[in-house]
Amino acid sequence: MNKSTPPERGRLSSFIARAALLTGLWWVLTEGATSSLGLGVPLAMLAATFSLVISPPRRTGFRLAGALRYAWYFLTHAISGGVDVACRALSPRLPINPALFDYPTRLRGGAARLIFANTISLLPGTLIVQITDGTLTIHALDDTQQAHDDLLRLESVVADVFGQELEDHA
Repeated sequence: MNKSTPPERGRLSSFIARAALLTGLWWVLTEGATSSLGLGVPLAMLAATFSLVISPPRRTGFRLAGALRYAWYFLTHAISGGVDVACRALSPRLPINPALFDYPTRLRGGAARLIFANTISLLPGTLIVQITDGTLTIHALDDTQQAHDDLLRLESVVADVFGQELEDHA
């Protein structure tokens, strides 16, 4: 939701998202029993209504479509990165050239930077060593242009989750 979104529309979209999430949780907890949705959907809607009273929607810039792209990015890169690290560990011919390098992030806000840094550390072959004033010191298994390109792509995906536009790197 951006600053120009009317409050009613923001509350409605937040209600729909919360009700859908709670309905999905109900469905999982009942092991997919569709017969239980007659009770679960009204309870989810009631719980979503109460959640809006307790915790009104905030103007975070969070985008669901961006979050779904992030989830897909993370899943595919975690699998391909894991395979790459395993191949490097098992094959002496594949390069392991560990290096430390600094990456100045263009993301604004603590949440976006935290998601970015944690994702880097969770993906195989990279690890955050230090964060200083928006610059991340990263340990990578192979110091190549590919590692830098991957960080640029990941940063763009995280920016999309939070509705941020990134400036070009200097």
